[in-house]
Amino acid sequence: MCAPLAAALAIARADRLLATDTKSLAVTARSFGLSRREEGVLQLLARGSTDAEIGQILAISPRTVEQRLRSIYQKPAVSSRSGATRIAVEQSFI
Repeated sequence: MCAPLAAALAIARADRLLATDTKSLAVTARSFGLSRREEGVLQLLARGSTDAEIGQILAISPRTVEQRLRSIYQKPAVSSRSGATRIAVEQSFI
């Protein structure tokens, strides 16, 4: 599969996976200072995806996933995957 087609398919898959009540999600995410891309990473993280799966779904490198996770951990003042997942569940990110 050529790279542009693979990227387009990955983006379409991510859009389907991340399709939720985006208006309320964006308002809640903004209250934590999350970017749109961080919201997507957090949603997939809370659904149990690994870093590699998140990267593949969002068509980003595992290193970029790690960077976004570090940023997420700092914003709601949590330092772990489980803490970030708890915030996502409590705030209805998923």
